[in-house]
Amino acid sequence: MITKHERLHALENQIHRLNRHIETLNQRSNRLSWVRLTIFLAGLFLSIIVFFMGGWLWSLAIAAITLIVFSIAVYYHRQIERSITRHKIWRQIKSTHVARMQLDWANIPSISTASPVANHPFETDLDITGNHSLHQLITTAVSFEGKQRVREWLLHTSPDIQTIRKRQALLQELTPLSRFRDKLTLKSLLASTNVAEHLEGKRLLNWLNLPKQQETHQQSRLTIIVATVLSVLTIALVLLNSFALIGPQYWIIAVLLSIGWFSAKRKERGDLFEDSYFLHDAFAQLSTIFEYLETYP
Repeated sequence: MITKHERLHALENQIHRLNRHIETLNQRSNRLSWVRLTIFLAGLFLSIIVFFMGGWLWSLAIAAITLIVFSIAVYYHRQIERSITRHKIWRQIKSTHVARMQLDWANIPSISTASPVANHPFETDLDITGNHSLHQLITTAVSFEGKQRVREWLLHTSPDIQTIRKRQALLQELTPLSRFRDKLTLKSLLASTNVAEHLEGKRLLNWLNLPKQQETHQQSRLTIIVATVLSVLTIALVLLNSFALIGPQYWIIAVLLSIGWFSAKRKERGDLFEDSYFLHDAFAQLSTIFEYLETYP
């Protein structure tokens, strides 16, 4: 059985190693930033020189080679940046564990919940919820609904002993699986564009249960199809005009039609993009979590 002191010492060692890894990765990231800048400037300089000395064809070849090399550098740089993000979130998770063990309230994530229940017999008197509370100390949920569920359990005035024992049995099974729990949190936070935003399950369910959802989907599909057709038509007419196959009046008319269509569908387009962004973020988190659960161990 690992003691609290041993657990705390192990976490501090992990944080120390993570700090070293992050520092090393930051140095690599900085070097790659300079490499990318050097590749770009060198390629630009060579392309200009070759253009005046050997013609535009050789200059274009140099530019293409530069673009390929630059893209490779960008790929590896992004890989390092993603690794830095993973290490920082992993360090945050470990640091939060240490803060909970040491009752370091300043470094324990705060929890935004509803106002205290009026006339509740023990919510505020026993510091069940709020800042420096039992709820803040033990809640590790990522979603808002998960935090609210823990709050409801803590504030239940007529607890059922059988339900409590079932929960305790589940907790006993999860207690030794600390790495599983931490990686589950990591996967969820990595899936979100902004790690400060938590998954809002209720908002997702409300969107899925909206009335006339099928009609809304059909209208959105029509908007996307028409916008795509107008965009393709405009590009095609511009290309035909650039080869002097047709006059400029045709693509100008297509542009005006596109502007008119986008203006007419401004509100619907705004709602569509907002919903799409939210759903992309929500389902990205869910798919990552489900994939991890399905492939564990």
